[in-house]
Amino acid sequence: MTIKHTMLGLLAALALVGCQQQSPSTSVASGEAIAHVNDEPISRQMFEFHLERRTGGQPHLATEEDREALLQELVDMTLLAQEAERRGLANSAEIAARLQNLRSAVLAQAVVEEMLQQAPDEAAIEAEYEKRFQDEQGQEYHARHILVDDKAKAEQIIAQLDKGGDFAKLAEENSTGPTGPNGGDLGWFQAEQMVPPFSEAVQALEPGNYTKEPVQTQFGWHVIKLEESRPVTPPSIDEVRQQLVALLTQERIEAHLEELRKQAQIRLDLPQQPSAEGADKPANDQEAAHKALDMLN
Repeated sequence: MTIKHTMLGLLAALALVGCQQQSPSTSVASGEAIAHVNDEPISRQMFEFHLERRTGGQPHLATEEDREALLQELVDMTLLAQEAERRGLANSAEIAARLQNLRSAVLAQAVVEEMLQQAPDEAAIEAEYEKRFQDEQGQEYHARHILVDDKAKAEQIIAQLDKGGDFAKLAEENSTGPTGPNGGDLGWFQAEQMVPPFSEAVQALEPGNYTKEPVQTQFGWHVIKLEESRPVTPPSIDEVRQQLVALLTQERIEAHLEELRKQAQIRLDLPQQPSAEGADKPANDQEAAHKALDMLN
């Protein structure tokens, strides 16, 4: 990995790590200072965060040259931020709103990350496993079918099967369904995946047998052959533990957020949507610059 310190790189960094920017009322991140810019410290924590973001989460791939270039980026960003302060840009309504938005996003993420560290206990994981997988007990079926438009045609096919006709060949020749070219093979499925008349007919068959009467569904008339069946085996709790933990954690975060909503006083005054006319064109040079930064990200 090679990161060169250029103006283009700086612009990309500004677009990528904008959430590092702090409001004037927020103090600099604490920690050991590894650089100073006009007496303003850049902490090791700030640098490590910048390194993490600029290397796409692979800071171990950064060379010593890369680290020096990224530190210089932080220095230049700090210089530009100080210049913005001197020009009074931090006092503009637009900049203040963007800073507040970024600050809220970072703090919200911090709360979520803290909650993610609180793993659910084993009892909760076991209960969630039972809730989600206890109904997976049952059978699944491997079947073929021949789909035609009318009952008489289906009865003719059954008569041919009674005389020893090959089911797969008859499906290729007659079925209007998408599985026709494949001998009507539906693969493995559970009964509830099919429409009721079809699933009921499949469950009534013994492996190797076919329906002696045509089965009607909203798709047409079916002749069905059950190739084989087998019991459904749910995954073990260890196989799905990671997914269960993620689900429980998400539910806990959502429940906590709902509780916060109930306790809060919230008033929504949504501004009127601007006219769509000219929406695809930047309103001014400043907006064009923002779009350019977005493209670099």
